[in-house]
Amino acid sequence: MDVSPSLLIISGPPCTGKTTLAAIVGRALGLPMLSKDAIKETLFDTVGWSDRAWSQKLGLASVTLLFQWIEQQLTAGQSVGAECNFHRDYDAPKFAALTKHYGCDVREIFCTADPAVIVARFMARWHAGERHPGHAEDVQEGELRDRLAAGIWQPICPPAHTLVVDTTDWAAFDPDHFTHDARTLFTVP
Repeated sequence: MDVSPSLLIISGPPCTGKTTLAAIVGRALGLPMLSKDAIKETLFDTVGWSDRAWSQKLGLASVTLLFQWIEQQLTAGQSVGAECNFHRDYDAPKFAALTKHYGCDVREIFCTADPAVIVARFMARWHAGERHPGHAEDVQEGELRDRLAAGIWQPICPPAHTLVVDTTDWAAFDPDHFTHDARTLFTVP
């Protein structure tokens, strides 16, 4: 039986746990996962880093490479996962084109949290030295607040194909429950 590959995207604003949840769900589903920031940091280490404008330029290149990698996996008939702070206006048409061309089923895990918590995590992560300096996050607090207030990060997939995970309180997060919900989301047509 010919089965079309599936695509699982993990999206949401910065500092909502996308990378953490991608690692959990990738292991649980045996799904290759790629992160936009992993690509971006490889580019920083390869071609260098400087300021916010350069970070944005490499961010666009990273998303382009991420979509190339997704397409290569789908071409091979391989289901795949990708983690990024996808933007509905820019990226939804790309996912629609992949669905049309490959017949793939796209599912989404959308991460969210209280905006004040997101900003606090964002700044704490930067000050703790947990991010590559090429991200230039030290100058982005106001930009992040404005983007959160504008609601630019929204789910891309329809509600029936989206699992929304609120990570405001990590202490209340249940990895087993999350894994069950993610497995259900990804396997139900």
